[in-house]
Amino acid sequence: MTEGALEKENIKTGKSTSFIENRPRKGAEELTIPLYGITDTEQPMCRDNFLCIFKGNTCTFYFINNRHKLEADRGYTYFNRKNSVQVYSKQVRRILKKFDALKGRQLSITEVTDASRQWNRVYLLSEAIRLRKFEEHDYSKTWKRFQTVARLRLEMRKQIETILFPQSYRALKGIAKQNSVKSDDLFFYTYEELQNLLSKHKKPSQDKLKVRKKGYAYSIKNGKSTLYTGRKFKTLFTELAQMHIGKDVKELKGRGVSKGVVRGKVKVILHNDRKNIVKQTRNFKKGLILVTEMTRPQSLAAGQKAKAIITDEGGIISHAAILAREFHIPCIVGTKVATRVLKDGDEVEVDAEKGIVRKI
Repeated sequence: MTEGALEKENIKTGKSTSFIENRPRKGAEELTIPLYGITDTEQPMCRDNFLCIFKGNTCTFYFINNRHKLEADRGYTYFNRKNSVQVYSKQVRRILKKFDALKGRQLSITEVTDASRQWNRVYLLSEAIRLRKFEEHDYSKTWKRFQTVARLRLEMRKQIETILFPQSYRALKGIAKQNSVKSDDLFFYTYEELQNLLSKHKKPSQDKLKVRKKGYAYSIKNGKSTLYTGRKFKTLFTELAQMHIGKDVKELKGRGVSKGVVRGKVKVILHNDRKNIVKQTRNFKKGLILVTEMTRPQSLAAGQKAKAIITDEGGIISHAAILAREFHIPCIVGTKVATRVLKDGDEVEVDAEKGIVRKI
């Protein structure tokens, strides 16, 4: 990332941006990811036509410039080759073995970055599959073919949650101590700024970091990287948040990945605080309908007790789909806005035969 890109920070803007005009495709939401990781252009996810929005301890990732279509075609083509699932399984097993060897070690930030790049190269290939619709194919055959991939994805998710993220935080704390800076500040350093801190002891201004902490948008579009804060960020964030939500929504549409029709009360679990996820999962009562951005390893226990599952994101090989089909729970994924439309205690009908959620 160049210094020229940083000049965009705090720039005033009008009402719209090119991202909105191109209707970016939402990829995933994650708890706070260090900005240095997002601005590392060697990360496969972040190389081009990519947008990240940070706000309220959460990063939301988008594909722009129709990148999602290219990714979907790439993944779909790969996994339709003969023996591709077996080849992919071997790749994942190698990554899992490497990550197991990292347990109990204190990694440098360079080792963390290298491990993250390796993980992303393998994981992103299967991530592309969920961007393509499978309705045109025989559902049972599709599920059997990709069930192995789905399980491997879940194992990789567990590793990044339990090994890579904690290792990253420990490495940042070590750097903070050595350079007399706050470890929380390092989450808002770009990759270039972090390298400058390590090699030249050069730090970005506190004013710049303070503004980033309020929210930022980072994009790589057609090879050009840009970091937006201030008024332009606020405009972009507001328009993206409102993109899929109409007034007085009574019905949501998604994709039924585990059939069935049930009625019940909603319980929303959001993944914006790791400690809170554990508490919410523990307190989840059997028979409620789980509504979440997407199921993650920490919230799988709640999914097992749920009467049905509704997610903002996901596809046929998402964690929610795996869980729902194993426990014969009706499940609708890819509603985009369920967590923003539905509230705790709302009564709904989940029609996973048609992929529709109706408020009662």
